Amino acid sequence: MIKFTADSSSAQAVLNGLPRALSESIRKKAIRAALQPYVKTLRQKWQSSPYRGKAPHRKAIAAATQLSSPKRIGSGDTATIRAALGVQYGRKGGAKARGRQRVYHLLEQGFNHVGAKRAVPGANRSLAWSHANLARAMQDVADQIIIQARKALGAKNVGK
Repeated sequence: MIKFTADSSSAQAVLNGLPRALSESIRKKAIRAALQPYVKTLRQKWQSSPYRGKAPHRKAIAAATQLSSPKRIGSGDTATIRAALGVQYGRKGGAKARGRQRVYHLLEQGFNHVGAKRAVPGANRSLAWSHANLARAMQDVADQIIIQARKALGAKNVGK
């Protein structure tokens, strides 16, 4: 799971004068709007990953890749809003996954093969992807906060 928080100085300056509930709503909408393209990209990464054999587990991992609902962390007017992007285990992974995403941690982090007495290395696909895209995603969240705030305040021509 890659955890994102919706805090930046430029976005905070825009949100300072707004009521708490409106500010929180804007930040949650911004996280959802900004990170949706990244969910699709990570899903495509897992669907096209090269492994031997059939692909039901990779398809299940791709289907279970989701953005969690943004949640408030802490109290007060400037409480952090956090959302996690990654593979959801269990029923939360959705009907398409049907629980087959349970091998995600083995493919991602590797494991010790008992029968062959050797270590199978992990692919670290999600980790490498997150390192490559984290800064851009955080900037997209900050930009989207400003766009959503301008929409809420009634500005015209606010962008995407």
